[in-house]
Amino acid sequence: MQIQTKVGPSTGQQNKVIVGWWEEIARQHNEDTDPKFINEAPVDLVTKFLIKKGLVHTENEAEHLYKITNVAAEGLHKLKKVTREDFYKIFVRFIFIHALINVTKQIDKSGGTGLNGATLNRLIPLPLKINQYER
Repeated sequence: MQIQTKVGPSTGQQNKVIVGWWEEIARQHNEDTDPKFINEAPVDLVTKFLIKKGLVHTENEAEHLYKITNVAAEGLHKLKKVTREDFYKIFVRFIFIHALINVTKQIDKSGGTGLNGATLNRLIPLPLKINQYER
């Protein structure tokens, strides 16, 4: 019986989702302007969006998220707007961690070569195979 592991979304797919989320916030902020040209939105709108998506449950959790991602260094009460860059910054740490985990899994699976086991076995010289077998 083979165990199948679930493969999560790629970094590119995650990025598309986040860009789509920003465009949704931008449309809510200003329906008359193309979302690609809106570079900041009110913090309360962004916070409500994060709560709606279930990324945080309360404004206090949102404030904590802003602090750990360096979006708001002094607290939510002083932050008036969230820029597009700051919004992306909220997610970049988690995307990076996800990508590192995937790279580590790939290295473990392939022995660090990016090749599968059968191909890798054919490339190992015979003396090394015999030496490993004797151990």
